[in-house]
Amino acid sequence: MKREKIFYALSSAFLILVSVSGCYSIDDTQKEWTDKGETIYVGKLDSLQVRSGMNRVEIVGDTRYLRTAETCTVRYDVMDEQGLSVEKVNEYKIADVVGDDGKARLIVDGLESGSYYFDVMTFDAYGNRSVPSQVYGVAYGEEDVMVETPRRITAVTPRPDGSVNIEWNDAECTYVDMVYDDAEGKEQSMRIEGNPSVTNIVSWLPGGRITVSTFILKNENDLDMLALEPLEYEFPTGVVQSVPRFGQGSVMNLGPSADWDLLESFTIELKARYTELAQGDQCVISCETNSNSGFMLRSSGNNLQFYIGDGNWRGISTGPLETGVWYDIAVTYRPGRIELYVDGDLKASSEDCGTMLSSPYPLQIGTSPYYSNRYMRGDIQHVSIWAQVRTADQIKADVEAGYGFTGEEEGLKAYWPLTVNYGSPLPDQTGQHEATFTNVTWNEVQ
Repeated sequence: MKREKIFYALSSAFLILVSVSGCYSIDDTQKEWTDKGETIYVGKLDSLQVRSGMNRVEIVGDTRYLRTAETCTVRYDVMDEQGLSVEKVNEYKIADVVGDDGKARLIVDGLESGSYYFDVMTFDAYGNRSVPSQVYGVAYGEEDVMVETPRRITAVTPRPDGSVNIEWNDAECTYVDMVYDDAEGKEQSMRIEGNPSVTNIVSWLPGGRITVSTFILKNENDLDMLALEPLEYEFPTGVVQSVPRFGQGSVMNLGPSADWDLLESFTIELKARYTELAQGDQCVISCETNSNSGFMLRSSGNNLQFYIGDGNWRGISTGPLETGVWYDIAVTYRPGRIELYVDGDLKASSEDCGTMLSSPYPLQIGTSPYYSNRYMRGDIQHVSIWAQVRTADQIKADVEAGYGFTGEEEGLKAYWPLTVNYGSPLPDQTGQHEATFTNVTWNEVQ
């Protein structure tokens, strides 16, 4: 009986408590404090960040603490036409700006280029506001685009295989969109990333259009890329016949001379035209050393000379040469004999030589690999290197045919026509060797 009375008393007290508390809402509780001057704050956007864009920004905030917030405002100052600061207020519905990731994204657009402070507040349905949060950000504009350096095409160079190389300046960007006309006149597009120095295009239309658009993401977190003004170019109208001119500092490097395996025998054929016949040595092709090894085909004054190094320099010469005249020149070597041909005719030979010693230096056209002051002044074309000694009849036939080797000829190690500026590096017709050019000027054939 005693336990029943205690239970009854507790139950009555609970019912009284429930009935009393049910008469008050949270608004009633808050009103007790707001009547005393207290302010009600709602949850706010937290951890604000600003992503820069073109004439706009995006303010990103964490919504975990929004609670009852339903709207949001962003306040910031702009300059009016009179140069006075004017406050702007943007309002957003929370439901419209929150994504699936729980982040709120507020776009503020119509901004001039510059930096801004943004004051962000949220509001509940009763007009109660959050504690304001301020965040700093930058908007991009045309001024920012104008100071960026676009990727520019510096050269459009046809290649021996029929493709074309697009050569670029060294400006850096996020990517380039290139639109161009292919060989059938159809418009093709290519996105180029990684800032390459050369882009190869297989199918291209002579005289066709090339449009280059540069895009730059200044910071990884940015909202927008800077889109620079598109630049217009054209493919060459065709393959232009041209001639390489050599002078001081000019080099056509054929690689290490040891890679050519010339110690047993060789023939070298080429065409040369002098713009100046200077006193002293002018090397046309050479792998000479200062220790009497390797070989050199050179002029000295108006004499043409061919030397091999067998521990001593052994040589032959012919002349006189003239400036402005194309000469077909050929030299042959096998241990114990060297020959020098001009325009298909044997001009000099010698059997007073031993076995050529290997050179540690590169095989170079236009200058000596060891003596930089021994450089040829003039033009060189149709360079071919053969594994064996070619006969006088073969050399004569090569001259009369104008060379034009296919690369399939027996014994042909390499052949560079050098009649078109295909750029550097340049593979030979056999595809087995590659030449690089330094300070060589290509003149268009008139």
